[in-house]
Amino acid sequence: MYGTLVGSMTFAVVGVWMILTGEPFGWIVVVGCGYAGMMIARSLRRPALLELTPLAITVRLGISGRPLRYELRRCGEFRPWGLTLLNRGSLVVFDYDGPLPTPGPAPLRMMNRTLGARDANVPAIFGMSGRNLATLLNEYRAQAQSGG
Repeated sequence: MYGTLVGSMTFAVVGVWMILTGEPFGWIVVVGCGYAGMMIARSLRRPALLELTPLAITVRLGISGRPLRYELRRCGEFRPWGLTLLNRGSLVVFDYDGPLPTPGPAPLRMMNRTLGARDANVPAIFGMSGRNLATLLNEYRAQAQSGG
């Protein structure tokens, strides 16, 4: 994550140099890379959190900092989704039978379903592959749905 921050800030500095040499495209580089750098820096201050309980899963991502809580009994099957170098899945996606804990869920649900994903997702950034995270979440889901 620190490497990405350094890369973003380096490109932002290059964008400033482009502006100073009369290249108007530098503004796009400065704004895009500067914004990305600020979001990365913000997420580094608040590390991502995944909390599993017998009844729910709570995800807090560093960028928003707001916890997203999903009741496991209302979750569909968890599965890895996305392309990564080793095909491990960069997201774990699932359908959720209830109101999503994010603003404006209807367009987000529609977009996710159109792209072949599901209603909601958990990023596979917690020290395990998407496949392993999906397996773990499915175990918790099975326990919650069986009442134990």
